[in-house]
Amino acid sequence: MDILLFDLKPIGIGSLQTESLLSYISRIANANSISLRDIITIIKKEYSDGTIKANRISLARYCNINGLGDFAKVFSDAISALSSNDDIRYLTMLTWTKVISARKLIRNSAAWCPYCYQEWSKQNKPIYMPLIWNIDAVEICIHHHIKLRKKCPHCKQSMDIFSANANPGYCANCNKWLGLDQWYEPVKHNDWDIWAYNNVDKLIAVAAYTDNPPKKEIISTNLKAIINSLVLRNQVSVARLSHLAGIPNNTMHEYYNGNSIPSLNALLKICKAVNVLLINFLTKDFLEIGFSPEMIDLNTKATKKQKKRTRPEDLDKIKKQLKEIYANIDARIPLSDVSRQIGVDEKTIRKHFPDLSKAITTKGKDEERETKIRQLCTEVRNATLYLHSQKIYPSRRKVDELCSIKGINIYNEVKEAWENTKKELGY
Repeated sequence: MDILLFDLKPIGIGSLQTESLLSYISRIANANSISLRDIITIIKKEYSDGTIKANRISLARYCNINGLGDFAKVFSDAISALSSNDDIRYLTMLTWTKVISARKLIRNSAAWCPYCYQEWSKQNKPIYMPLIWNIDAVEICIHHHIKLRKKCPHCKQSMDIFSANANPGYCANCNKWLGLDQWYEPVKHNDWDIWAYNNVDKLIAVAAYTDNPPKKEIISTNLKAIINSLVLRNQVSVARLSHLAGIPNNTMHEYYNGNSIPSLNALLKICKAVNVLLINFLTKDFLEIGFSPEMIDLNTKATKKQKKRTRPEDLDKIKKQLKEIYANIDARIPLSDVSRQIGVDEKTIRKHFPDLSKAITTKGKDEERETKIRQLCTEVRNATLYLHSQKIYPSRRKVDELCSIKGINIYNEVKEAWENTKKELGY
C-alpha cells in the first residue's frame, strides 16, 4: 500500500457538500490507475484485522463504508493512517455512532443530482458523490429543487453505491453521462423533504467541528425533559409525543428509557414534531436546544384512524392513472413511487389493483435480468482469458475478483460461460 499516492484532499469536509468515504477511495484508486475493487480488496485484507471477512462481502454492503459500523471504522482508520489525515472519519457518519442506529441509515442504491454533476463538469471540478446523497432519508437536492435521481435516464436501471462510485457521474450499466439536465423540471418540495435535508446536512457539516461525539444518554435525557414540559400543559406524556411523531408507543418508550437507539428517520420525526433542530437535540442540553411547548399544537386529541372508503369513481380515476403510468415507463418502478405520484396509499393500490401493481413493479424485469447476465458472461469470459494470459489458473474466486459482482455461482448462464471459456483454453 505504500506505493499508492494519497496526495488528494477530501472534498468539502466541514461543509454541506462533504464527500463520502467511498467516493474519496474511488478518487484515490483512479489517481493510482487501479480499480476501486482492487484498492478496497487491499484495505480489507491488510487492515481489517479480522473484523471483516475478506471474501464474504457482497457489493451491496459496501455502501456501509459511508455509515457508522465496522465497515466505516475499518476503512476510515486505514485511509486515515495511509494519508496521514485525521479528518477522514468525517467522510462517514461515525461521529453519530452512539446516537443514531445504522438501520436504514445508508441507502443501498445510488442517488444523485444531475444538475450538480453538470455544474461540476462545466466548472472543471472533480466529479464525486457527496455523503448526503448516500443518506436514505434524503430525497432531494435543495440547491436545484429536484428529487435525487435513482435510475439512469438512458438505460432506466439503478446502480448499487459501489458501482456508482467506481466511475462517478457515469452509469455503471451503460456508461453514459448522468449530468445531462434537460430531462428534469424543478419541483416544489414537501415540508418533510426540506426538513430532512436541512437537518441531515447540518449533521454532516457539524461533525468536523464536534470534538466530543454525543453519547447515547443524550436522547433519553432530552426526551424526558421535553415530555416533562408537555406534561405541564396537561398532555399525555410518552403516548402524546408518540402520536405527534407518528412513532409506535412501545418504540417511543424504548427511546425514552434509553433501551434503544433511534433510526435517523425516527429522530427526524421526533424533532419535527417538537420543532427542534436535530443537531441541537443530539448535541445540547435541554435548556439549549430551543424547545418551546407553546410552539406545538397539542389541541387535537389523538384518535384512532378512521378507515376511509374509496368511492367507485375514485377507483376508476386511480385505475386510469395506473394504466397511464404503466404505458409511460420503460422499466419497473417501486409502488411507493407510484403512491407518491398519484397521492394514493400504497395499500389501496395493492388491494384494488393487484394485477396493475404487479405489472408496474415488474415491467422490464426479464429484460434487465438478460442484460445483466449478458454483461456478466462477457466479464467472466474476459477475466478468464486475462488470467490465462498471465499464466494464472482462472479459478472461480480469481475470476469473481475481476468482475463487477460475483455471478458465477448465482447464474447458471454465467457459470456455463466460465466453464466453456476454460474448455476453449484447454482446462
